[in-house]
Amino acid sequence: MRFDTLKKLKFFLMDHAVRHHRPFKVTHSDAKVRYTVVCKQGCGWSVNARHEKWMKAWKITSVHQPHTCASTETMHCHPQNTAKYLGHRIAGFVAADPDVTVKVLVQTIFGYTGYRVNYSKVWRAKQHVLELVFGDWKEAYNLIPRILNAITHYNPGTKWTICRDGRTIPHPTTGDPMWVMKRVFWCFPQCVKSYEYCHSLILVDATFLTGKCKGVLMMATAVDPKGQLVPMAFGLAEGEN
Repeated sequence: MRFDTLKKLKFFLMDHAVRHHRPFKVTHSDAKVRYTVVCKQGCGWSVNARHEKWMKAWKITSVHQPHTCASTETMHCHPQNTAKYLGHRIAGFVAADPDVTVKVLVQTIFGYTGYRVNYSKVWRAKQHVLELVFGDWKEAYNLIPRILNAITHYNPGTKWTICRDGRTIPHPTTGDPMWVMKRVFWCFPQCVKSYEYCHSLILVDATFLTGKCKGVLMMATAVDPKGQLVPMAFGLAEGEN
């Protein structure tokens, strides 16, 4: 049996261990040579895998089985039942419904693993899935200029501006300095045009962002002759004052 990457091999072994309630421990782990696991409960079960350079893949070379340890009953916890493993298992549920609650995921995990996982671990698993599907928080904010440029291209007349923090941070891979965004504001041409038919009154309100990166989403609105609110401009800022 071959796997494209060591990561896929590890997930296969973790999935087998959790499904069959057989925890293991790693005895050898070399990203370029071999990976070996043995039964944590002390029996002779083990799996050996080696990296094949010519195939650019990992191959399971030997399996010593079966398990001879006494119990196969589910335990209160499992060393391979990590947040990242659970994240891969619930990826389909979260991708289909990003608003699914952690309580529902706890029951879902219990249904197919038999383990009652605590709330905090399932919450971390969900966050891991959201990063896999939508990217992490920093990547999302880094996309703001590209998104606004694309909106301007397809909706000419859109106005936007980004206010910098005044400081820089090193790029995680290249080390090049990167500007830190402080605020961003944008306005669509349709909003500007609609203001001609509104009362000379602008209302500004904001809602708090509850994710990893705090701040507020701001919106300026006008009132039309029928008393309906019409959005004028939008912004992301560090707070409302």
